[in-house]
Amino acid sequence: MENNNLAEEWKKVKLSDLGKILTGNTPPTKCEEYYNSNDVMFIKPDDLKENTLNKINNSKAYISLSGVEKARKVPAGSILVTCIGIIGKVAVVEDEACFNQQINTIIPDTSKVEGKFLGYAILKYNYLLRAVANAPIVPIINKTQFSDIEIMIPPLETQKKIVEVLEKAEKALEKRKEANKLLDELVKSRFIEMFGDPISNPKNIKQVYLKEISELITKGSSPNWQGIEYVDDETQTLFVTSENVREGYIDLSKKKYLMDEFNDKQKRSVLKKGDFLINIVGASIGRAAQFNLEIKANINQAVALVRLKQGLINDKYLLTYLNSPKALQMYETMQVSVARANLSLQNINDLEILLPPIELQNQFANFVKQVDKLKFEMESSLKELENNFNSLMQKAFKGELFN
Repeated sequence: MENNNLAEEWKKVKLSDLGKILTGNTPPTKCEEYYNSNDVMFIKPDDLKENTLNKINNSKAYISLSGVEKARKVPAGSILVTCIGIIGKVAVVEDEACFNQQINTIIPDTSKVEGKFLGYAILKYNYLLRAVANAPIVPIINKTQFSDIEIMIPPLETQKKIVEVLEKAEKALEKRKEANKLLDELVKSRFIEMFGDPISNPKNIKQVYLKEISELITKGSSPNWQGIEYVDDETQTLFVTSENVREGYIDLSKKKYLMDEFNDKQKRSVLKKGDFLINIVGASIGRAAQFNLEIKANINQAVALVRLKQGLINDKYLLTYLNSPKALQMYETMQVSVARANLSLQNINDLEILLPPIELQNQFANFVKQVDKLKFEMESSLKELENNFNSLMQKAFKGELFN
């Protein structure tokens, strides 16, 4: 515990001493009446983001009042913490909510702890949670282990001052993130302006199948099927999964590497700079991005690779199109749900692509390049704000924020 530099009035307490702790529960999914209304938010781990204190006022799922009787309901201001799978995602609910069994919740005792301070504290000390969650396959913290976690807290008045400072820094961070989202919306708006609604195609733009403008459409494989092991070695092959393929970009904040031997066995799915990747399995179906790195890389079976023929279509135009409502509509129509929703390679081959004159595509691409340049500048500013917030968190929990 990092308590050497804390002022004397800070004290070590168990989470169980700071409020009522509950583990979530999921109403039987086969009972439709539990899920046929929007009465109460039903929170799942996917609703929470990593490395930030989420403020949740709406959810991807809701349950009915009859469903609430089979779940766990907590009031506004309760702190949610993921305790199975991805450990230590933290949120405060801004309205009453229910939550599933992968989440533990603390209803703060406000005579001892300010709710949002408790959220920030768990976020700061979540390495303690991860240390406890040492299961070999799926990390897990049970209610007792969670209750026994100890954190350092100052008096209530100091807690409130810390929250005030951190919230101001976090609001500045959120505004900058929102500005970045607006730039993405600007690109989508320009696309509609130039090419019309891709669903109704009011400008009668020529349509082709993706296979007609591609020289290769394939997918990857599981390393387990090949007897290939993951390695902690950046000189080996980068393994790109659906988790890395976001809407419009490759997210490599979590990198995985495989022995180079995997490329020998899966030569067809070795990535080249400029390849397009489309997720074809699970909740992220249809997310598309372009791989623009010149490194050794391969993909798993949840990702389709599309390598284009040269000169037929502009990359930036296609990337926007593949993430457009038209493409999402096609994915939804095509996907088959067995154990998990999925698309076949035939589905990807048969995607209908609007193919306007290349001159118009290039005009659109030039606009996107200007927006990307602005986004790059804003990302630098965003990084500074993130560093500032992290610095404030460090000072706050060393007792140095008001020195």
